[in-house]
Amino acid sequence: MATTETVVDATVADTFRVLSTAHLYPEWVVGANATARGTRVVMDEGPGDLASRLVFNPLADLLLRGRNVEALRRLKRIVETRAGTAPTRA
Repeated sequence: MATTETVVDATVADTFRVLSTAHLYPEWVVGANATARGTRVVMDEGPGDLASRLVFNPLADLLLRGRNVEALRRLKRIVETRAGTAPTRA
């Protein structure tokens, strides 16, 4: 099973507002809970049927993890930009 997580510098409400906006799905592709630093988002992906179980292996986990790291990076950027907490670039 591939597990990936990040902390978004925004509230749970701000994070779920993005998570629940269907037209934003193509921009990121995931639950959330509050931490002292923001909102912790964890993607936990495993096989959902017999056919998937046959191809799930350590290599597939590595590929999924790479995809999910990018998805969480995009989600973090979208939420923090909308919440006004994204770091500014000099």
